[in-house]
Amino acid sequence: MIKWRLMLTTLPFVLVLVAAKLGMDTGLHFGGMIEFSDIAIILTGGIFLIGFMLAGTMTDYKESEKLPGEMACSMEAMEEGLCHIAAAKQNIQASDARKWIRDLTDVINDWLYKKVKTDKVYAMLSQISDKIEPLDSTVLAVRVQNEIHSLRRMITRIDVISRTSFIQSGYALMDTIVALVLILLLIAKFDSLLSEGIVTAFVSLIYIYMVRLIRDIDDPFEYEEGKAKGAAEADLFPMEEFRQRVKSRS
Repeated sequence: MIKWRLMLTTLPFVLVLVAAKLGMDTGLHFGGMIEFSDIAIILTGGIFLIGFMLAGTMTDYKESEKLPGEMACSMEAMEEGLCHIAAAKQNIQASDARKWIRDLTDVINDWLYKKVKTDKVYAMLSQISDKIEPLDSTVLAVRVQNEIHSLRRMITRIDVISRTSFIQSGYALMDTIVALVLILLLIAKFDSLLSEGIVTAFVSLIYIYMVRLIRDIDDPFEYEEGKAKGAAEADLFPMEEFRQRVKSRS
């Protein structure tokens, strides 16, 4: 049902607009002030702008889809490196190494679900880095440190994507044009009551749905209380599955 969530929550707006249009026609006998064909240029401009905004937000979205998997791979490499260090008798126990990774995985998963703040994730990474700092002379320790740096970059990238919006001035123009299109639909003339209802429903559904979809895509990590708030969130199953693997090995 997730894929239908956005559609189902958009339909009430469409129904209100269609009801208002038909009510103005049948109740107030307001047949319209402008021919529907005359607003075609505005409809075209609105579609062009929506396409531009969608393309911009999709760039970050496609990158966001890769980040959970890359984070899981990086953490698995960290775990392997720490376990190899432990096997080389470098004053680190394998059980302790797996506990560090398990605790780090729990913190990152809680952060992705907005249960803890970003500072806690950075603090956990710093703690692990400090524990292996005395071993910097070993190749494995350097490898683990590199994975920590990579993980820190990915966490920063997710934080930036989640907290920033795509071109605010673009959103302002898009909202203005969509509002103008909806107003013009209400005052447009149609040949029949049937075409009036169908065209108003179809056009308003496309515009309202696409605006809400763009805003949803703009934050692919919009999770709350363990659930996705929107219908277009990046899947976190790579981190969830890695979390289960770490627990089983521990």
